[in-house]
Amino acid sequence: MQRFPLPVGKIAWITRSHPFSLSHVKSFAHFQNRLLAGYDYSQPGFYFVTICTQEHRLVFGTIVDGQVNLRGPGQIAQSVWVTLPRRFAHVKLDEYVFMPNHMHAIVELIDIDPAQPAFKAATSYQIRRSQGNPWFAWQDDYYDTVIQTEAALQQIRQYIAENPLRWTQDKLYRRY
Repeated sequence: MQRFPLPVGKIAWITRSHPFSLSHVKSFAHFQNRLLAGYDYSQPGFYFVTICTQEHRLVFGTIVDGQVNLRGPGQIAQSVWVTLPRRFAHVKLDEYVFMPNHMHAIVELIDIDPAQPAFKAATSYQIRRSQGNPWFAWQDDYYDTVIQTEAALQQIRQYIAENPLRWTQDKLYRRY
């Protein structure tokens, strides 16, 4: 797999996956945690990850005029997210966005390790404790895609950056 340089100051991880296409991103029904045939998962690389809140609850914030406004739980999730590289030296973060009931991110794994479960556990604990939301939880599963080309990496970065602008068309959209 070809590796791509990250811009300085950007924030990237590995798991199970399937081939990338924006039609998959737009239709969550196509996301399934299945292995990409012939892909060597012991190799480092870039991955596109989507993690949803349990029952798609609108917990993290709102979107007004295409801008994300994070509430307490969203701020906590973001603060935990940005600390992952300090906790896991093999993880680099790239583009990410927290939506009201899910998050999208590009992550790069320099080595394989369980960073994603640690992120979920840390955010759940902190949100439940500090926000008085004992019911907060992530969905058990998550969606991920191996990013195989520079063009795909750029497309996904654009998708993440523009995601708040398309919130009302999102399959996970719910009114506040």
